[in-house]
This record gives sequence, C-alpha cells and structure tokens, in this order.
Amino acid sequence: MLFRKAKRSKRFFFEKKKQKTFVGLGLRRLGGAILALPWVYIRARLGLMRNNLPFGIGLALTLIASPGAAQVPAGFDPPDKTVTIPSSTEPPSGDAVTCVFYNDVMIRMPGTDTPAPGNAMILPPRATCGRNAPGHGLQLLSDSLILYGRKGPFLVFVFDDAVGAGYFTIFDVRTGHALFDDGVTSITSVKLTHGLLEMRYNRGVNASCSLFSDPDGCWSILNANGQIPRGVFTGPPPVAACAKTYGKISDSDDSVLSYDAVLTLDGLGLAKVVPVGPLQCNPQP
Repeated sequence: MLFRKAKRSKRFFFEKKKQKTFVGLGLRRLGGAILALPWVYIRARLGLMRNNLPFGIGLALTLIASPGAAQVPAGFDPPDKTVTIPSSTEPPSGDAVTCVFYNDVMIRMPGTDTPAPGNAMILPPRATCGRNAPGHGLQLLSDSLILYGRKGPFLVFVFDDAVGAGYFTIFDVRTGHALFDDGVTSITSVKLTHGLLEMRYNRGVNASCSLFSDPDGCWSILNANGQIPRGVFTGPPPVAACAKTYGKISDSDDSVLSYDAVLTLDGLGLAKVVPVGPLQCNPQP
C-alpha cells in the first residue's frame, strides 16, 4: 500500500457529541430559507464525531498519503511553499515540523516524522517555521491528522491507516473551527462555487462484522448503528463483490463498506452528502 502504517489516534476514543442525524431528507440553507432535499443525508456542525469508525480502527484503501511539497491534489489550491524541519534524532523523535505557506496564512504541523502528528496551528503568512511552537495563532483540533489540501477557506485534514477506512476533517481557515468530518478511502475531486465547497470522495465505513460471510446480518448491524443512510440503498453489496476483494482472506474478517459520495459544505458547517455510487466491499486486513 502507498500509506504509512498509523497508530490508533486517541481522538477515536473520546465520547461522541450528541447530535441529530437526518437520513433520507437533507436540508440546505438558501436565501434564508430551509429547503428539503430527497435522497440526501445531512450532518451539520459535526465537530469531531467518529460514528462510522467503530473500535478506533482507521484505514486507507486507496487514499491518502499526505501530499508532499511538490504534489498538490487535483483541484486544491497550491501553496506558495512547504518547509520541513527534519527530526533532530535517528530514529525520529517526533520533533519534526512541516509548515505550509499560503499567501494569507501559514499552517504549522508538529510531529510530522511520526504516524500521529500533533495539533496544527494557523499562523500569519510571515511567521517563522521553527521547531518550537509559537505562543499565538489558531490551534486546530487536528491531532493525528495531516493537511491534505486547501480550497478557499476550507482546510482538509486526513487520517489514514492500513487497517480500515480513514477519515477527514474540514476546518475553517478563518476561525480554526471544525466544520465537518466523515470516513473516507479516497478523495476524488474538489471545487469551490460561490463559497460552497463541493468534494467528491469514496465514503468508508468500518463494520464490526463481515458483509461476505453474513451480508444480511451485517447490513442490519450497520443500519442499527446509523452508519449508512437509510432509504438510499436497498441492501448489502452483492456477495460476488465481496468475494472478489476478499480473495484468500478469511470470509469472516470484518468489512469496510464504501461508496462514492458528494459533499456540499458552506462556511457555517451546514453540509449535505449525496451517495452517487454503488456499494463496495473490502476486508479489513
């Protein structure tokens, strides 16, 4: 795989915030009115919820090694430059720092020589990229995530692992607030239209059961846990699809359920996610 083996993040284990999840009916703010949209599910102002990542397992199937200085994901804003201060010891001690400079801000990420970087910080564009953290700036709750890319006022951070679906969190570069997060195996495209972010991605859900050996039972568990949008899919992916990806892996191994989706997000954290692709099934290695 293309991705680094990541440690489990302690962020997986804190208590989930209580919130409402609307499934099968989305809401969108337009000109002060709230419109109902069918075949959509929405999670607004999610904060840092992990309801589709049971037992603290994260994964990357096809995603997300963080872009290097010369590698900007398609559609994202290119930075002016990227500076990395390497670890002072060998093996790495966790004191490496990576700074990504844009024309209006600098994003400082500590611990980039480890699988679990520390909280990033938003600083003025002329700030110095140093090993010691400055005493000012906007700190992001981005522990264990790393910057994937920026689009306008939206910063997309990702967590990847080799055992299950990873996740992304989108922050507002102006306030440092977390606007939305979700499970993911890959990000396909991104664009900004009239202040609205549209991001296409393959949404990943870590199941605590096997869609291969017990498709109906596992599907019921996923529905009961609220991990898939109700009323959108008629049932689990075909067993043949799981058989193709499982290969010689035990059919009782837990599954990763995934499907293509489109996220639309505004600057207030109002989001809608529309499933647009068929269900896919992969084993958790």
